Amino acid sequence: MDTSQILTIIVTVIVTLTVTYVWQKGLLCSIDAKRFVEHVAGGKRPPGRASERFHTWRIQGSYRGENESGDDILKALEKAVRAEAVQKAVVEDGTGFYATITFPGSSVAVLPTLSEAYSCDSHFLGVTPLTSGRVHGGSFDIIAVPGLASHPLGSFKSPKGYHVWLRDFLSDLFPDARVLLYGYDTKLTSKEGKWSIRDLARGLLEAVIAFRERTKTTQRPFVLVGHSLGGIIAKEALVIASKHREESYRDFFNSACGVMLFGAPNLGLRQDRLLSLVEGQPNEQLIRDLVVDNESQPSPYFQELNEKFKQCTPQGGNIQVVCFYEQRLSKVVKFNAEGALYHSGELALMVPEDSATSGGFYPGVPLDTDHSGLVKYASVHDQVFKIVMEKFGAMILHARRNTTGRKESGLDVVQDNESTDEEFAHDGGSSRRASAWYGGRNNVRTGVLLQGNQRAGRDMTFGYSKP
Repeated sequence: MDTSQILTIIVTVIVTLTVTYVWQKGLLCSIDAKRFVEHVAGGKRPPGRASERFHTWRIQGSYRGENESGDDILKALEKAVRAEAVQKAVVEDGTGFYATITFPGSSVAVLPTLSEAYSCDSHFLGVTPLTSGRVHGGSFDIIAVPGLASHPLGSFKSPKGYHVWLRDFLSDLFPDARVLLYGYDTKLTSKEGKWSIRDLARGLLEAVIAFRERTKTTQRPFVLVGHSLGGIIAKEALVIASKHREESYRDFFNSACGVMLFGAPNLGLRQDRLLSLVEGQPNEQLIRDLVVDNESQPSPYFQELNEKFKQCTPQGGNIQVVCFYEQRLSKVVKFNAEGALYHSGELALMVPEDSATSGGFYPGVPLDTDHSGLVKYASVHDQVFKIVMEKFGAMILHARRNTTGRKESGLDVVQDNESTDEEFAHDGGSSRRASAWYGGRNNVRTGVLLQGNQRAGRDMTFGYSKP
């Protein structure tokens, strides 16, 4: 036996052992050898595994060709990255397009091929339309505001996959809803930014008003959806708009029909660790506005905001308010020896019922989940999602009936109550079906978001001790 034969035998044995090991680990299950080789060669994880992560990109711009479409651009992107998207959506706004596309893998360094022609990012800052509405180009808006230092899109992502309920579930339940996601950067440990809640609210107003002006929908009715600090920002935005002299701000306030608050800390947070986290940094004032004093009393800022918001949203008025609060505990975030944040094994309440409902002033809806799970749903069959949609449908029905006959920039929003209700039934049930959609409720009673990431869709949390 010569040397070449020996080498051949050795190589054969190594390959056989390697393939056997890989097969036993399940890497070749349900995929053929060719696809496996392609994924290994491309540095990608084989598809279909339960532990697979996903990464979503936002692409926006104007069409370069007369017959070009958003779908064409997404197909070109899939070809460029040599990967098939698991989810993609295109929204056109009359002057260009916004697209979201999700690939398997923790990240895909692929966008240089499009970056010169279009704007590509994964931070989702500013306004991103997730759906456009299939009836009249959208007859009302849903404006979503995420919590503190969480990824705008990841905050609303399924805990078990890549679906984002704002984009993937609402489009069927409310076909005429345009869903707008507002993203902002509030990393607590940042030494480069200085924010207050009023600053963040003004940023929301300026961005949304500008988008609605550009799309000629300044008087379109809308519902605000705020998670955690996002709910406080939404409240402050309405208060500012209600007192502002500019017509665009007044249009914004007069178009508001509802506010849905998910775990909003309306009475503040008892959390000294938040102050120690940002002590001496530019955004320290933001945390001082959030934290209650040693006597468990809301900060002067919160007392003032709550009073002004009640004046803006009187019971029986045009703006309905519904508050959701968690019944389960959340993991507490602590510092390790190096000063880095980590999830400890300790569990604590984030925002209890009295804070989430402003001391019971607004209707409270208990949800059998933790703070982050208030806005994360695995599917349309999720029991928590069904409860939320019941309230959502009722609020949308109120919004439509409250804006009967309103015109917006030459576009009929609704014709009359009868035709509006017919549209509900025709378009897959819409808000009427959603408002009758109940899930099981458990009579179990049960922070603040810190840092998360889009891929995992997780939020870092601090504990909250009820006074």
